[in-house]
Amino acid sequence: MTNIWEKVDPVEVDELALALGRIDSPTGAEHAVSDFLHDWCADAGLAPRRVRSHPDRAANVVARVPGTGGGRSLLFNSHMDTAVAPGDRTYFAEPDRPEFHTAWRDGGDIVGAGVVNDKGPMACWLVAAATLRREGVRLPGDLVLTMVTGEIGHEPVDELDGPAYQGKDHGSRYVATHGGLADYVVVAETTSFAPIWVEPGKAFFRIEVRGRDRGVYTPYLRRPYPADEQPNAVVRAAPVITAIEEWAYGYQERNRSVREAGEVVPKVNIGAVRAGHPTQPILSPASCVLYLDVRIPPGDHPLGVQEELRDLVRAVTPDAAVECYLFRRGYEAAGAEPLVAALRAATDAEVAPERRTDPGHTPSSMWRDLNVWNELGMPAVTYGPGQGTGGGNVSIAAADLAACARVYLRTALAICGTPR
Repeated sequence: MTNIWEKVDPVEVDELALALGRIDSPTGAEHAVSDFLHDWCADAGLAPRRVRSHPDRAANVVARVPGTGGGRSLLFNSHMDTAVAPGDRTYFAEPDRPEFHTAWRDGGDIVGAGVVNDKGPMACWLVAAATLRREGVRLPGDLVLTMVTGEIGHEPVDELDGPAYQGKDHGSRYVATHGGLADYVVVAETTSFAPIWVEPGKAFFRIEVRGRDRGVYTPYLRRPYPADEQPNAVVRAAPVITAIEEWAYGYQERNRSVREAGEVVPKVNIGAVRAGHPTQPILSPASCVLYLDVRIPPGDHPLGVQEELRDLVRAVTPDAAVECYLFRRGYEAAGAEPLVAALRAATDAEVAPERRTDPGHTPSSMWRDLNVWNELGMPAVTYGPGQGTGGGNVSIAAADLAACARVYLRTALAICGTPR
């Protein structure tokens, strides 16, 4: 077993990351990449099984390198879904750009949003596990490998319900409650090689601003209107949006926290607005609904935020309603110290200091699947190479992927070789 990490083949990591990145898999359409991963794991001797919550959904894939007994177990986790569906201009002006749907090598980098988030980190630990298997290394503890769907999932609201809008309940959470168990968990995502073991919760709020009980036909409008007589709910919602934007910065700053596990800055976003109908702008909408994402400090409950928002909105317009329609709690891992120490030691051995940039607060202010495992009592740390895609990054250094594969292998040796 001496220096087994040197057996990791950078070309194998490259080829797997590229192969995965070339299979387009937006959330809800992960079937092809799920089948590919199952077959790849079978060929590598990793004993995969499909774990599926619904017959129409792509399967999660769970594989393992079984231990000889008596050691601690380690679970690796990454998601196979990607963020951009072809032709979907909801959030991207050019959704069909190739970097959103495929991958290629450009000098020392691998280009592809799907590789960065999250197939590149997945390729790292898959190759690490395959190396252990191929070299005949048997560790006391199990090494569990989970490839999940729906991490970039929708959440149900209003008439938008059913399995298509329950992504986060079909992936890691379903796997974790259906046999995906371990003493420790590495959620492999981009963190610039920094272990992070805290994340905020998130709460989604539905804010309905009402105008008159019926739409007013354009010729019947009688401007100017006093604010409390304005019939158009969209116009009434405008100062509410301004008030929320002003409140959001104060909220994030007074709830900012810095800890060893990571810096959490819980931010706020108005992510959607619904009012009227584009085929009938001749009527003033009776209702304008804002959909708000509020990140909640780890361990906190959203009821206090709900009251703040109600007071804020009522101060602008009395005819409005605020309702929380989704809450997923945030956590700081308890008991993760052995895993953090193993990741840090492996990073010191494999990653040059100049490749370890400060990740800032962003990776520890998201809601990733880290929270799923910590909620269920399995100490989880998120760790991986490079920067995330949220700020526009769509490439990752091939050398960083190879180094990360060696880090993951060293970490597996340290954790799975430790007696329970």
